[in-house]
Amino acid sequence: MEKTGSIFTYAQFVKRMTSGQGVATPDGGCPVGIALDVFRGRWKADVLYRLCTGVAGFGELQRQLPGITRAMLSSTLKELECEGVIHRRALMDGKVKRSEYTLTEKGKDLYPVFYALMKWGWKHSQIKGTEK
Repeated sequence: MEKTGSIFTYAQFVKRMTSGQGVATPDGGCPVGIALDVFRGRWKADVLYRLCTGVAGFGELQRQLPGITRAMLSSTLKELECEGVIHRRALMDGKVKRSEYTLTEKGKDLYPVFYALMKWGWKHSQIKGTEK
């Protein structure tokens, strides 16, 4: 079966999955599991989604994510930075040290993933008390 670059087309993917063949990475791993590892954790998807809109500081992210503790946000940001999907830039604002976070190119590759998730969530959400 022909691939587009190194990725199957959607139609090829569906055909392989429904025929029982599946799709594996060259080393036999699960590409979906590898992708989901970036999102594993209570706050990772929320943080990444907020960073899709551009640069954000630590305090700004904490305000946008009610319920997240400073420690959890710090831990989540460090994990995402280690995974190479966000970049941290340390700044001096007068005598105050602060950090800004942005998506890396690897992180920006998640835009279509967020778009697909947004479409799915919108389609399957309850709007005005009625299920779609």
